[in-house]
Amino acid sequence: MNQEERNHLYLESFRQAQEEVSAASDAKEAAERRLEKATATFQAWKTITEQAGLELQPTTRVPTTTAPPMPTQHSAAIDNEPLNKANFVRKVIEGAGIGGITSGEIKAAAIQAGIEMYTGYPYTVLNRLKEQGRVTQNARGRYIAATK
Repeated sequence: MNQEERNHLYLESFRQAQEEVSAASDAKEAAERRLEKATATFQAWKTITEQAGLELQPTTRVPTTTAPPMPTQHSAAIDNEPLNKANFVRKVIEGAGIGGITSGEIKAAAIQAGIEMYTGYPYTVLNRLKEQGRVTQNARGRYIAATK
């Protein structure tokens, strides 16, 4: 192998290393953006649950089944009402204020509060609350507590 071939191999190796560093840097920036977004989302849920008068409870597992869990009574109470899933959904909507909340955000808040519910459960409660006139849905699909 002559000097020219060695220089060519060196340059190719150097270019490949530069491309790998660039790709790793891009992946790091994307991961940092995802982390910032996740942190902001968590802070939003924390604010919502605190405004609803609830405490965040750490959970080590996220429900992955769509079957509804067995009904359970939670020991805490809100406004002298037992804290069941329907009351939780209602309180989270009220805590969201005029900006409203999506059903996905309600589900995430429930997970953060340690309350398990199947994927479609927020819709069940939301539809019932809409029929009762206690909740409205804006054009962006966000649910807002009706004014009293």
